Amino acid sequence: MAKLIDDEDQIEEVKEYLARRHEPTVVFLYANWHKKSSQLLQEHINNESAIKDTSASLICIQADADDEVENYALSLGMTTIPSIRILADGGKEMVTFNDMAECTVAASMEVLKQLQLTGVREGYAKTAADDRGGCCVSVDASLNGYSLEDIAKVGAANLGLGCGNPLSFAELKDGETVVDLGSGAGIDVFLAAALVGTSGKAIGVDMTPEMLAKARGLKVEKGIKNCEFRLGEIENLPIANDEADAIISNCVINLSPDKSRVFQECFRVLRPGGRVCISDVVMRENKILPDALRTEESLAC
Repeated sequence: MAKLIDDEDQIEEVKEYLARRHEPTVVFLYANWHKKSSQLLQEHINNESAIKDTSASLICIQADADDEVENYALSLGMTTIPSIRILADGGKEMVTFNDMAECTVAASMEVLKQLQLTGVREGYAKTAADDRGGCCVSVDASLNGYSLEDIAKVGAANLGLGCGNPLSFAELKDGETVVDLGSGAGIDVFLAAALVGTSGKAIGVDMTPEMLAKARGLKVEKGIKNCEFRLGEIENLPIANDEADAIISNCVINLSPDKSRVFQECFRVLRPGGRVCISDVVMRENKILPDALRTEESLAC
């Protein structure tokens, strides 16, 4: 449940909570006497599960004139009712909405999705630089369905970030165009390029400049002519309508804050009769899936 702050005794607890959190927190300031702010408060509470799906939490501060709770809100830079401040990484300021028209769930969600994308991008960039402090866990590719021959063929393009092998059931044919969502260093693009032959094409899409640089360098090193890597987000694919025969993705769509949009884009770029082949979330033995990931929306991929 959202943290509701209406008593000065709760302030120190909230300060400690914010100080130890690294994920975003939406702080909403309202007053019972202000009808619109009460309505917006209820909208945020009703949509708390969606907020949690972005790893964010919700704190609601009830202001009363001249009390310590209101003074705390003022110390956060919240000068109007209603107002929203989104904090991250130990309570640092990220975004403030002091205009009532902006204090909506939609505005909060847009910021949270962008923060989520930024976190994924930064983590992925670390992985491209061989810094395993990133967002993904490295796994032996042979455990995910790649043959030793495949692993040897792709070489440094194998970063061990997948959770399966979508090419094992994509049934790619000579002359087809295949698009890889979140192509990373290019492991699946290079293998797909071999499967579709010189008359086909493999296109990798990645939002991380560091990954693109790594993949493009490996492409030149390997002398592969029938593949390319494009900068872009999987929610807004840099692909023309009806350009692809097949779309593949390996443990990437689960990182998207807008999975429905990803699948809309897939259908846009696929030719009639095209197919989507995805390997995504893997559940390890004795591990419990968080409640925030058990929703239909979060598991849409």
